[in-house]
Amino acid sequence: MISSEKVNFTDIKKIPNLLSLIRLLLIIPLILLFQNYPSTRWYIISLGILASILDNLDGYIARIKNQITELGKVLDPLADKIFVIVFAYFLFLNKSIPEFFLIIVIARDLLIIMAALFFFSKIKRVPPSDFIGKLTVGAIGIVFIFSILEFQKFKLIYNIVLYITLFLIVLSLVNYGQRLVRNFHDKSN
Repeated sequence: MISSEKVNFTDIKKIPNLLSLIRLLLIIPLILLFQNYPSTRWYIISLGILASILDNLDGYIARIKNQITELGKVLDPLADKIFVIVFAYFLFLNKSIPEFFLIIVIARDLLIIMAALFFFSKIKRVPPSDFIGKLTVGAIGIVFIFSILEFQKFKLIYNIVLYITLFLIVLSLVNYGQRLVRNFHDKSN
């Protein structure tokens, strides 16, 4: 649900938003760790898990401390998307994920970012992330971990996880589009 607030950049001082900012900053060590991949695979997995923990923690703190802000609704998914895109790009460069998966992951996240920016320019708000979006990011994370651990050797298991994730990516795009249109329609009435 869209609130009546507008993005307030002074909200960066709130703990949930600081945690989202930290996740954005974790992209720097992620890029550095990928420079020595695969010998740094466990560090990369650990960094991905840390980012996931911080993602869940920022949402939890925002809810229990009533610190859900429009800035957080922008920062949280932005951190998710940039982290996922960088992760996917470097896994592809290291031949750990197939090219079509990289393209679909990047296309999904870029479409969501562009749609959110468009609707934000029109209604000055963005809908918060939801269960389907979080589930999709989690599934993408599992594909990344499986890829880093070279589960591609177990074709059946790897392909099942990969195609379930692709289904969730499409579902999340449709869901996000419907939510944006509904929120735009609600705002214009």
